[in-house]
Amino acid sequence: MPMHTVIRPAMMFQRKGSFSHNLSAVEAQGLAVTVVKSSFQPARLQVLSGEHGLPSLPAAEIRLHRTPSLSRAGTLLADHLSEAMQALPPVLSAR
Repeated sequence: MPMHTVIRPAMMFQRKGSFSHNLSAVEAQGLAVTVVKSSFQPARLQVLSGEHGLPSLPAAEIRLHRTPSLSRAGTLLADHLSEAMQALPPVLSAR
C-alpha cells in the first residue's frame, strides 16, 4: 500500500541534536516511527513491518559527492567514509 494512502493521525516531533539524543528523547516518551538503516537499528527498538499496517519502503541509495577543492582533511574523511560504506554487507533484496 503506497504511503500516501495510509492516513493516520500524526504529530511531527523534531529536535536538533545527534541521532542518539533524539532517539533517547522519543524513546523516553514512547513516541515515533522512523526509518533507519538496519545496521543502525538499536536492539531495544521494535522493528515494524507490513504486519503492523505499514507499507513497504523503497530501496535507498547512498552517494558521497566531493567538491574538486576539498581540503586534505576533507579528503581523508571522505576516503574513510567511502571505505567504511564499501565494507558494509550488501543490501538485502526487496521482499
